[in-house]
Amino acid sequence: ISHNKKGKEMPIFGYNVAGSISTSPENLIHGTVATCPENGYALYISAYLAFTDGARFKCALYRASDNSLVAEIEELVGDGTIRWVNFNFPTPTPVYADETYIICVWADTTGQIFFDEPGEGRSQRATYNAWPDPLNPVVVGRNYSLYVYYETALTIDVTPKSAKLTVGE
Repeated sequence: ISHNKKGKEMPIFGYNVAGSISTSPENLIHGTVATCPENGYALYISAYLAFTDGARFKCALYRASDNSLVAEIEELVGDGTIRWVNFNFPTPTPVYADETYIICVWADTTGQIFFDEPGEGRSQRATYNAWPDPLNPVVVGRNYSLYVYYETALTIDVTPKSAKLTVGE
């Protein structure tokens, strides 16, 4: 669990530090290994990127025990900034307490994902296209700046003419 600028707890797992070293995710899938602390629903992956203008980036979540794909996340086009970029899950995705995941980023062309060493990351060379399932990564000594934001409760309020999804407890 981390805290936002207002001091409110943010339920996350992964590496939420803007790393001091960078590498290109061009045709390389890079991932951080992290364990979810409690049951919940993943809403987005945040990546600290040199979000190169015009480059396409996307994220995914894999289960570390068998390297199986849990969920693919939206593709975004870079805008020339260096910042935390949020990639939204298409629907809230269940994540489970004590389950270890690989939080991944991938790009079609130049750009940078930041990281720190040492760490327990994963990497796989692959031409940018559909996410492989399963992932077949090698272990690298890096913590990539990637984390999952999740909520522990989702409620749905349905009225006769509208529906509203509320995230939170």
